[in-house]
Amino acid sequence: MSDSDNSSDNSIEKSSEDTVEKSVQTEMKEKDDKRMYPLLNIYGDMPFFTPDGIYTPINQMTRELFKETLGTKIVKDLDNYEKFHKNVANKQIHFHALCVNIFYTLALISCLNSTYIKYDILLYLGYILYYRWYGSVFCSMFMGSFLSNIVIGSKVYTYFIPNHFWYSLFMVAMSWFAQFYGHIVYERNQPALATSLTQAFTIAPVHLAVESVERMGGVQEIIEGFLRTQRLIAQSIMKFQKWWSGWDKNKKD
Repeated sequence: MSDSDNSSDNSIEKSSEDTVEKSVQTEMKEKDDKRMYPLLNIYGDMPFFTPDGIYTPINQMTRELFKETLGTKIVKDLDNYEKFHKNVANKQIHFHALCVNIFYTLALISCLNSTYIKYDILLYLGYILYYRWYGSVFCSMFMGSFLSNIVIGSKVYTYFIPNHFWYSLFMVAMSWFAQFYGHIVYERNQPALATSLTQAFTIAPVHLAVESVERMGGVQEIIEGFLRTQRLIAQSIMKFQKWWSGWDKNKKD
């Protein structure tokens, strides 16, 4: 056998060894991730949100899981709502305009508040109850946590800028104009408002919440971030306990 044959055999053996080593390293990394983040075993089949649609289920089990979490009716309405939002430019306009619309609409409604009746808070609670009735418990919790961020932001805004009525009214009008502009110029279709008021005022916030989750990397990315944060908090607590026990011991001595 020639030297060239020997070198080719050695290169083949080396490449196969490298492949086996990489596969072993990948498998070990997956095991470490599962041990480090045990909840990923539970949420591993959750849907991943993609820009192409509301959700892209991995398999039938995921689809059923998503229906069980948000509710079958909510998912059906989301699918129907997505048909009106296919153009990328219109999606961008819709996302930002809807955020502005909800924020400043709450600010406008707060102008009607009295000492004992807070209409913006009543509207927020009404939405949560609606999502519980029409969707599911998880849907009401999901939307309650999402909308609470906007409500708190709106409260801070109205607290620091009490004379905000005309500016808030202008921003609400501009947000509606931007949404109609996106549908007419880019989407070239009528908005969901023209076919169903329910979708415009109840499903649109759900669509916004789902799209926000999508922009943050999807369900699994958020869960991994939560688990990483949980781990960092646990490590910080352990360090503090260790420092406190050492400081208390030195104090007694």
